[in-house]
Amino acid sequence: MLSSLDTVIAFAVIMTVLCLVITILVQMISAALGLRGKNLANALSLTFQTIDPHIAEHAHALTEQILKDPILSDSLGAPKGRENSGNPLWSALLEAEKKVKRAQQDWQALARVAADPAKSQEVAPLLEEAKTRVAQALVSAKGAAASIRPDISLCRNKPWTFLSRGGKRLATAIRPGEVYRVLHEFSELTESEAALRGIPHLLVEKSASILNSLKQPDQPSMESKLKLQAIIDVANRFTSDGEKKAIVDSVANLGATVERATTQAYDRFQRWFGSAQDRSEQWFQMHIRGLTIAFSIVTAFALQLDTTDLFRQLRDRPGLVDALVKSAPGVLAQGAQVLDSSDTPAYHAYLLWLQNHPLFPLQTLPVPGTPQSFRQAIADRLKAAPDKSYAVQQFDAAFDLALKTEGTAQMTEADAAKAAYHDWSKKFPTYSLSPAALTDKQNVDKAIASQIENDSVAKGPPTAASALAWVSDYDALKNEGVMAFEKSRQETFRNLQTTIHDAGFDLVPRPLFERWEKDPVPYWARHFSPWFAHYLRHLLGVLITAGLLALGAPFWFNLLKNLMNLRPAVASLVEKRPQSTPALPTSPATPPSSS
Repeated sequence: MLSSLDTVIAFAVIMTVLCLVITILVQMISAALGLRGKNLANALSLTFQTIDPHIAEHAHALTEQILKDPILSDSLGAPKGRENSGNPLWSALLEAEKKVKRAQQDWQALARVAADPAKSQEVAPLLEEAKTRVAQALVSAKGAAASIRPDISLCRNKPWTFLSRGGKRLATAIRPGEVYRVLHEFSELTESEAALRGIPHLLVEKSASILNSLKQPDQPSMESKLKLQAIIDVANRFTSDGEKKAIVDSVANLGATVERATTQAYDRFQRWFGSAQDRSEQWFQMHIRGLTIAFSIVTAFALQLDTTDLFRQLRDRPGLVDALVKSAPGVLAQGAQVLDSSDTPAYHAYLLWLQNHPLFPLQTLPVPGTPQSFRQAIADRLKAAPDKSYAVQQFDAAFDLALKTEGTAQMTEADAAKAAYHDWSKKFPTYSLSPAALTDKQNVDKAIASQIENDSVAKGPPTAASALAWVSDYDALKNEGVMAFEKSRQETFRNLQTTIHDAGFDLVPRPLFERWEKDPVPYWARHFSPWFAHYLRHLLGVLITAGLLALGAPFWFNLLKNLMNLRPAVASLVEKRPQSTPALPTSPATPPSSS
């Protein structure tokens, strides 16, 4: 019974490793193609077109402009600054446009005064002078613009497809408030201010058009207002305040009706954007699912994996089964990291930030794990007192793990302290210790605590200026976080291959495509080439393998975890089971005579 369970566990280990490798490849391709950003861009474009149908294909250009903004994009290839921001010619042009705006405001103020007949004669000369200043400012601004302001054209007029270029520079996550704020910023830009930021002026006009459309009440709001008016009409038929209150209280969902009737432009935009985010996530999951199925088929055929052959090989090689079962905990540990939704580039940037600010760890990781959410979580954390015990707790955990590591039963406390310090120092390079301190756990704890007490940062929360600078440190680590994430995935990929190879299973046949080279060619396939004949013979088993791989890494990871949890119980039952059936008492050769 236990051997059969071990065979199933060994098979689950192989399938889990393969699915994790496929998951890593899918993640890399998804990041390379910018699939999450593309789907978010298509959903946001659809939102703009729904709010303002007149925006048409310009919605895609506006979306790209928003999601590529340096302050919003979390991409490695996004620009890190504004161009021409220090050019004196641009400064002169912007100042000229400000003069135009001020002159127009003065003229409009005088025009309102001139509307009064009693004061029209008095302000008439001032009104003419204001008109002259507006005209002069316009001439000056146009002259400056003609010399330096480029003609910026729209960059996109169609949705993003699976293989569209430019997806890597798009933001992968954004909040509705950020989009709404950017729309307002765009709508208030002058033509030169928009050109300075590389924004076509047409998109400024489209941003203003979307905001104007949001100010118009939608159909649910109008229906809610009509409903409230009907309630008021009914309540007014009664004279007593108590009777009116009773009628109002009896109306179901009154709170929701009032909220919808009094909703503002941002509330309507938030509702539309929430639906768009749901569609974006669904489209992204469909892409990921399609890639997973495609890679499952390619992997099964390229590696020549026949399910029936795998079970036959595991049945005939007990040593391979034992090695695979022993490797299961390591596979589960690596799988947990790959499948962890919080293990994002932003999280790796936070780990790099924590190396420089180790006394301010986050108690809980933000959800979702986007750069914006981590940035806000760090800003909130810096308002609280430092955690002086965190570094010591992390060393204690590393020390306990070193003692429990398989094959180190005879490890001394000093050896465990050195091994734990080797891993701990990578996370806390600020508090490096001398080799003389690595004698035992207690001595190391004291040395770490002493260094923390002598650190000026441990005295209390940082000042507002320091906190702002430390948050900026996290922003500067965005690119390093992306590279650390990719390096971590590559290392996990290599570790999984090494785990299977060390267990004795040839995951990749050597030479490639010759796993079945020594198998006899079936008689019915003698007219085909041997290579093609072998594939025909194993076609059903390979297709079964592809179907099992298509179930995905989460399925096999959870199955392997459940099987490993079940194994101790089965082993205990096997140990308690009698080794042999007790012998029955020997019956006499002749039956006893009756007395």
